[in-house]
Amino acid sequence: MCSSSDFITDDAYISFRYAANLAEHGQLVFNLGERVKASPTFCGPCCWPRESSWGLGPVATSRFLGVAFGVGTLALVVRMSLRLSGQRPSAWHLVAPALLASMGAFACWCTGGLETQLFTFLSFLGFDLLLPRCPQSAALPAQRHLPWPP
Repeated sequence: MCSSSDFITDDAYISFRYAANLAEHGQLVFNLGERVKASPTFCGPCCWPRESSWGLGPVATSRFLGVAFGVGTLALVVRMSLRLSGQRPSAWHLVAPALLASMGAFACWCTGGLETQLFTFLSFLGFDLLLPRCPQSAALPAQRHLPWPP
């Protein structure tokens, strides 16, 4: 799915320029000497280094990290599904991550060049850490009132 949404958003190139000026000149600006804040995000220039330790440029690095955080998000969805159901692993636990992975927007932002997947991963990680570590009957009290079995 990621290969079918092969694009880098223009905001990512702005962040790459900010990152380059920060790395080379110590200035978080688009044009040297101009003190105008125009970066779409603050996190982008700080997250995506000008050159990675693997010798990749910012586009390849941001794509790699975006896909890695996307895969990490899918793994967290599987983990959350297992914890919420309280059952042994089954094929049903792969439905939610499969649906998420099949969404064009999710796959598209894996390669978009911004820190969208980093934010998504950290959000799901926060939800995962907030889930209580107890049996299913106590995990979500509202589940007891559903018309179908959990």
